[in-house]
Formats: sequence, C-alpha cells, structure tokens
Amino acid sequence: MSANGIKTGNIGNSDKTKEILEEMTLEAKETLSENDITVTIEPHKDFYTETMTVGVKKDIDRTYTYDVIPKELEGGLLYQTTHRMKSGTDIEIKTHKAMTLYFIFHEDYDGNYTDIFKNLDEWEICDTAPQYDVDTRNPHMAGHGDNQKMYKLKAKKNTTYSIPKSDDSKNGATWCTWNIVMVK
Repeated sequence: MSANGIKTGNIGNSDKTKEILEEMTLEAKETLSENDITVTIEPHKDFYTETMTVGVKKDIDRTYTYDVIPKELEGGLLYQTTHRMKSGTDIEIKTHKAMTLYFIFHEDYDGNYTDIFKNLDEWEICDTAPQYDVDTRNPHMAGHGDNQKMYKLKAKKNTTYSIPKSDDSKNGATWCTWNIVMVK
C-alpha cells in the first residue's frame, strides 16, 4: 500500500487510481475556449460548448449523453447543437489557434456528410467515434447512438474551413445529427 492509502498491488485497477489518472489526463491538456474558434452555422442555430467527458450531454435539446469517448477527445471543447439539424446547413469554422478539429455525425442520419467528407481535403476518417445513449432503458431506442462516424483535421492558426451544405440523410430524413470537438 502506498503512503496515500491506494493499493499498489493492482496499479491502475482501483477506482481511486483511475480517478487520479483521469484527472491528470484532463489537467495535462491545454484547454480551448470559445475565444479560440468561431463557428458560424447558416441558417443560424443556438449552441452551447462544454468539456468533452464521459456523461456530457450530446445536444442542447435532448438528454442523450456521450457514454463512450475515444481518448483523443477527452477534455476537448464540445460544440453542442440541437439534435436535429435541418438539411441545407452550411458550417464555417475559423480557428484563432492551431488545434485538431473533430466532426462527428450519425451514420444513418448523416446529412450526406458521408459523401461530403470523402471529398474534403485534409480531413481524415478516424477508426473510432464516440457513442451516445449507450445505456438507454427504452427498448425501441437501443443502439441508436452507436453508429457514428468521426473525421479529424489538423487545423492551422487563423484559418477558415468550410463544410459544404448538408443534404438529406441517406435514410431519407431531412435532418442530421452532428457535433464538433476541438482539441489543442
């Protein structure tokens, strides 16, 4: 046992050790603020920002939470929108610092971002993506937040990036669901 009372026989397995390591990971990252980036959506929609951690609300108008988060997103700045963003939405991102941008969207309610991102220079698809509402108790909603895709971009300081106008989703819906996460 260590001096602070944490069992050392199973390093990394105790709840206290996991808690300490998680805090160290979040503290080690330089945090970004809303002042480091300007996101413009047309037509205009309200949004919030929050720190990306397990349990954070995905959208401003739902109770869905991100339950599975790739390590590279932990501590980033989450851009929260409404859950159903209408087709025809333009997104412009102006960076005031160098950062990594992540664009996350639902595979089925994709707003045609599946095809849009295949044609965007510098954006690359990630092997994993966050999942939301994993532990839903509603049997009709089981698995609905599992099928997400995520792209990333190493964004340069003082640069504007445009994401073309969304379209109807591949399942025919006239809306899509997405988030942006910014990490230093």
